[in-house]
Amino acid sequence: ADGRKLSKRSSTTATVAALRNDGCTPLGVCAYLAGLGGRAPQSIESLDDLARSFELEGLSAAPSTFDRKQLDERDAAVAFASRLGAAQLAVAVRARLSVNG
Repeated sequence: ADGRKLSKRSSTTATVAALRNDGCTPLGVCAYLAGLGGRAPQSIESLDDLARSFELEGLSAAPSTFDRKQLDERDAAVAFASRLGAAQLAVAVRARLSVNG
């Protein structure tokens, strides 16, 4: 994390295409983004879990920053909690291995 505010104009590493190519799961990215603005549940198995836990009062007015390490940790936790199918998990692991060496 470089401490800069999250902006659609200044990031090349946080685009949907880049995250997909890096093997991030859609649910993991959504869980990470939900946590940026406020409180997100620790255990998330579906988008319905995120929707049920959303509280407008929990949103923060502070600007958000992109932290790839936090995204990766959240994505891994969600993948484990949601019990991704073997095929989905294999695709995500292969993509991460090819990006990270």
